[in-house]
Amino acid sequence: MIDHSVAEQDYIEDCEVCCRPIRLMVAVEDGESYVTALHEDE
Repeated sequence: MIDHSVAEQDYIEDCEVCCRPIRLMVAVEDGESYVTALHEDE
């Protein structure tokens, strides 16, 4: 779930398939959401 009240979010979550950590970076700009997902070591 994306919190649109925060302009930038950066957090780590475990992948539901392989259980490896994934870094999620979320930006909210003018009502649009942009999500980038990377392996934790990238």
